[in-house]
Amino acid sequence: MTQSQSEKFISILIHMKKHPEMLIDKPCMSYLDAFQLGFVMGCNSSDAVPAKERSEFDLFIKSLCEKYSINSPWYNSLIEYCNSDEKAYELFMNEFELFLSDREKYINNCP
Repeated sequence: MTQSQSEKFISILIHMKKHPEMLIDKPCMSYLDAFQLGFVMGCNSSDAVPAKERSEFDLFIKSLCEKYSINSPWYNSLIEYCNSDEKAYELFMNEFELFLSDREKYINNCP
């Protein structure tokens, strides 16, 4: 995901946190994952993104995985960590809110 795509997706997540029913059937990690996959697939995949040009969303996911010692696929690991699809969604959105409040900290702490 390029930086501009990441910014668009972050904007969508902000709205999703407030009104999940407008974008996904129910607030759970499985639906969020499917939504994110659809977003990424809908982006112009011909624009290859060099690995060193990581987006803010990628950095957020990397820090989330490190904080909770989870692996890829991160959404399944988060569900297992929380023992619930819905609780994983809540945790994701809470961590996302923390990320938004201090983006610089995340960006500066991730290589």
